Amino acid sequence: MKRFEKILLLLLIISVNTSCIKEDLDDCEKTRLTFIYKGDGQEDIFHTKINKVDLYVFDADHHLVTTKVLNQSTLKKHQGTKLNLPSGQYHLVAVGNAGERTTIKDIQCGSLQNIMAMHPNQDKDKVPGQDPLYMGCHVIEVLKDRWSDHTVEFKSSHLKVSVEVRGVGYAGTGRAANPSVSVVLKNVYPHTNFTNESCGELCAHHPEFVFDENTHVMQSTDLNIFRYKGGCAMVIEVLNREGNVIASKSIAEFLRENPKVDIYKQEALLPLLIEFTPLQVEIRLPEWYINDVTPDFH
Repeated sequence: MKRFEKILLLLLIISVNTSCIKEDLDDCEKTRLTFIYKGDGQEDIFHTKINKVDLYVFDADHHLVTTKVLNQSTLKKHQGTKLNLPSGQYHLVAVGNAGERTTIKDIQCGSLQNIMAMHPNQDKDKVPGQDPLYMGCHVIEVLKDRWSDHTVEFKSSHLKVSVEVRGVGYAGTGRAANPSVSVVLKNVYPHTNFTNESCGELCAHHPEFVFDENTHVMQSTDLNIFRYKGGCAMVIEVLNREGNVIASKSIAEFLRENPKVDIYKQEALLPLLIEFTPLQVEIRLPEWYINDVTPDFH
């Protein structure tokens, strides 16, 4: 009799524990994500490049299910996150480094190709450049009462541009400097979509500069543009105070002249030097890039 009672008690305990586990699973974050970014190498460099992630979760029909914002302190504790999702297929889009220069347009449109990351002033004012965005796109299948682990690998969405101007006059210093010339980047993409493809009608960016009174160099600041998928149509123009073009150069031509510059790798940099001399205005590759020396402003 005692043996029978023990068996009944054991079965009761197993039944209770099983129901608790099932009940817990229904409320558990069973889907675990890990974020990685390898750049152009084999080692993970996520923490050196990405300090914030906005995660968007869509169902199989690309309708938004939930979002999650992970700041730098959270990502330092765990380079990823957990999700509690019903069974089904989901499309994950993780946007890295979205800040003041990024807004998301048409998030509820039902098509990842038509959801756009863009500058909030894109259709209103002069745009100085984009945030240094990265994007991770991943499809997962969530099974009922199953734990699962997934790796979301990020890819770059941006191209960093460095523009130096030498030999022009200024009034003031730093960001308050009033240079005698301005620079425009034409034929750049205004958007990148949620499949991480640059798109939209080509537009212009108007870089911001600081002036260093010690070196007498006018240097662009935080200048990023969305990536090119194939041939680069960008043109750089230098304008005087009256708005007249005094120098210009096709970036396609610049790249042909400087095959060392690769704007299609992940951590791509386009370095440009605009130099005024008594005879001409020259747009060329800066010496520090030729000599593999990274200057202080990078």
